[in-house]
Amino acid sequence: STQSTGSHLTKLPQGFLGGCSGLTALDLRPFSKVAKLPTNFLVGCSGLTGLDLSPLPTITELPIHFLMNCSGLKTLDLTPLSAIPDLAPLDADRPSSGGFLWNCSSLTTLDLSPLSHLTTLPQGFLWNCHSLTTLDLAPLSNITVIPRGFLQDCRGLVSLDLSPLCNLTAFPGLFLDCLLYTSDAADEEDSVDLGGWRINKKKIESISR
Repeated sequence: STQSTGSHLTKLPQGFLGGCSGLTALDLRPFSKVAKLPTNFLVGCSGLTGLDLSPLPTITELPIHFLMNCSGLKTLDLTPLSAIPDLAPLDADRPSSGGFLWNCSSLTTLDLSPLSHLTTLPQGFLWNCHSLTTLDLAPLSNITVIPRGFLQDCRGLVSLDLSPLCNLTAFPGLFLDCLLYTSDAADEEDSVDLGGWRINKKKIESISR
């Protein structure tokens, strides 16, 4: 069977299953002994609507572009990733080249609780996930750096509590092209309180244009 044959695999070729836009379902159990996923694994698999990550217990690092452009993905349980110390290393040479869950535009909900151990978010995380209407940031209280692209073009967001991000030291590009309306924004004429940070909304709006 495919499962018994694949279960002996410990390494996958570069680009494996990248760009397979017609793929609608995938059983990852044959890859349970793979310690590192290849570059561009499942990139552009826009036909996938869901993916069970639990068969990947030995994964210690995700490729930078994991699940990028999987625009059909509607739900994803991040629990199997809770033991990974760094979800996806930043690409310093190409800071806007994509990232984990980049352009997953059909994603309607996401539980961030399994990411509570992180201090830095993956590059391009949740860029153009415009089907998200709310997102609980409470599990991200340890985050100190948000890379460029986080929540960019998430135009479906109608509410967002920013107070958990009180330990931020850098947030390049935060809120770019987000038609975001928060309770803070309603109370304050030109600024939003980000857990002790005071962000000028007028500057944000000018950048978005």
